[in-house]
Parts: sequence; C-alpha cells; structure tokens
Amino acid sequence: MFKSFHNRAKFAVVVVLLFVLSLSVSMVGAQETVFDIDAIIANAGGECQTPSGDPLIIGYLPDFSEVGAFADVPGSQAAEFMAELINCAGGVDGTPVQVIIQPGDALDLELTLRAAQDLVDAGVHVVLGPPFSDVGLPLLNVLGGQIPALHVASTEIVLADPSIYSFIPSFIDEVQGNAAGEWAYDNGFRRAVTLSSTDNPYFNVTTAAFAEAFVAMGGEHAGDYSFSVGDDDYSSQVNEILSLDPAPDVVYTANIMPFVEIFAGQLRAAGLTEIQLVGPDAFDATRIIDGGETTDGAVYTTHAFPTEGSRLEAFLTAFETVKGEPLTPAFGALGADAVALVAQAYLASGKQLDPIAIGDAITAMESFNLVTIDSATYQTADGVVGYSIRSVILAQNVDGVPTFLEERSPADYSE
Repeated sequence: MFKSFHNRAKFAVVVVLLFVLSLSVSMVGAQETVFDIDAIIANAGGECQTPSGDPLIIGYLPDFSEVGAFADVPGSQAAEFMAELINCAGGVDGTPVQVIIQPGDALDLELTLRAAQDLVDAGVHVVLGPPFSDVGLPLLNVLGGQIPALHVASTEIVLADPSIYSFIPSFIDEVQGNAAGEWAYDNGFRRAVTLSSTDNPYFNVTTAAFAEAFVAMGGEHAGDYSFSVGDDDYSSQVNEILSLDPAPDVVYTANIMPFVEIFAGQLRAAGLTEIQLVGPDAFDATRIIDGGETTDGAVYTTHAFPTEGSRLEAFLTAFETVKGEPLTPAFGALGADAVALVAQAYLASGKQLDPIAIGDAITAMESFNLVTIDSATYQTADGVVGYSIRSVILAQNVDGVPTFLEERSPADYSE
C-alpha cells in the first residue's frame, strides 16, 4: 500500500513538473513575440495576411484647423497607413488594428470635446491627441485617466503625465532648445540673442532652453526681444540687435513661417547677413525651406530625417509607393510612431484589449521601436517620465533643401 501511494505521489510530481515546464515554455514564447517594425514596413505592397477577431482600437482626434493641420493632416495619414501595414502583416500577433479618426478643431473647443467623447463612446483603447495643450488638457479631462493619450506632435511638457496615462511620443521643448543651444556653441558661435513670445509657452520655453544651454556651455546671451505671433514688422527688434557691440553671431527664435522669413529679411536688410538663424521644429513644420535666399542656411531641430538606409526612408518610400503621393517626413511619421508604440504596449500587456492594461504597459516598457528613430524610452534614472527620451535631429536649409547635420542622443543634451 505504501509502495502504491509512493508511485502515485511520484506520478503526481511528474505531472506537476510537466505542467510547470509547459507553462514556462508558453510564457517564454509569449515574451518572445516581437513587433518587427522593419519587416512590417518591408511587406508594404506585398501579399497580405488578414487578421481577424476583436481589434485594437486607436482613436485619433486630429486638429485639421489652421492651427494644427501642419502636423495632424500628415500624422493621421501616417497613422492609418501604419495600421494598414500592421494588418497586412497579420496584425499585432494576430490582432487587427483599427484607427478611428474623429476630427477636432483647435478654434472650436466645444466641437473638439464632443469628438473626444465620441471616441470614448466608440470603445477606443487609446486616443491620439492634437499638438497643443490648449486642446490636449481638456481632452485629458474627457479621458479621466481611464484611457491613455498619446499627444502625437506635441512637445509641451505640461501634457506629459504618466500617472494619468498621458504621454508625448517625442521630445519636449526644453530638450530641443537645449540641443540647439549646445549645437550653436559646439559650432563656434559665442554671442546669442533670442526672440520670444508669451502668446504660447512653445514660443518662450524653447527660447529659454536654448539660452540656458548656450550659456552653460560658455556662450553669452546678449538679449531677448519680444514679439507677437503674426507680427509682420520686426524693425524695432532688428534695431536693438543692430545696436549691440560686439554684434551677436547667432539668433534663436521659435517664430513660424512666413513671419520668421520677414524677420530674417529685415536682419539682412540691416546688414546683419552673417548672423546664424536657429530655431525649433516649427521651422520644419511651417517649411523654412520655402523662404528662398532669406532663410537659406537656417538651422533647426526636428524629430526625424530620412537618411539613406534609415527606417524612416523605408516608411516614406512605402507610403509613396502605395498611396501615390509623398508624406511630410517628420510630422507625418510621428503618427506612425504613435500607432507602433500602442501596438508594442498591447503586446507588452499580454494582449489585453483594456485601456488601463495598455497604459500600464506604456509606463513599464523599457524601450520601444519607432519609425522616426530606432528606439526611445520613458524610463530615466529618476523614474518614468511622460515624454520619450530620444535623439534630436539637427538639420539645415541649404538652397531650399532640408539637409541633415547631426543627431544628438540623450547623453549629449540636458534632460
């Protein structure tokens, strides 16, 4: 009897061990499921594997008004295309991706909030938001910390709050300003002036960050001059700069086209032809390259650049091949970044179609792969932040052609 019990006990132990081993192998297999973004892009135009089942639903609340269209028109195009590519490649480990676009309008907040509620009512798992905080913050009130928000083209730190699942897929204004200030000093410039505006934090946060980094490197900040967005005369600012002795060799402003072109033209007319013009991603977004000789040589920070052989180049080529038209590079691809990030968070959550689980996964991910750059993270030595730690691209307008200068990694600029 004892022998029989002993044998049964041994058999039970073996069964338990086999179950544990099977479970362990199963878990390892789940952990090894990889979101291969390069393979997904490479499959564009190829044979599709149609996924089935309940979809991962991503709501997009773009701002198609004159305020945010520069980013959200190409961003929404890229987001939809990224979802198409994922689905053609079999979905996110078999789960289809659905992007619902519900346009808002920064000039009509009531309409925008109704659109946000429509997305919530549609059962979205994540919402992709418009560029600016004057719409982004009210959007977060609608979501109530129950649905993650990715503010696709925003660089405003006020929208970065992982405690309510509010994330910025790219860098923030402090970072791009720091990167530009350090670039200026590293390239021999020693005396700077800035132009800033209180119309929106973007127009002064970037400027202050540039000056802070430039001075920390050993440069001199000789003055800051105010403007209002939409000004078409900068003669008073130019006269102030002209009176400085010695003359500054670099000027930084976050102003937008066509107004920055007017400012640059007045600088030239005053004889300040050697001063280097530097700015943030607004230069890229509003096409500094269209300023002709007046803005030739301007340097700016941006989110991405399609260098030869890069993932972004492959994505842009795929888009143009399939859609028959080009995509705005940096700001368009940010929409693809957001969809790719959500897909990876869904995998990291254990494929839970649950907004909270996906939000927790975004917060916990060590890193994620993007279209605009190879990888980024929300993790820092001090904990999780709501903006991604990623490279900043510096580019230059050379004869009307965007030209790559360098990529500054997080180790190179102040965080």
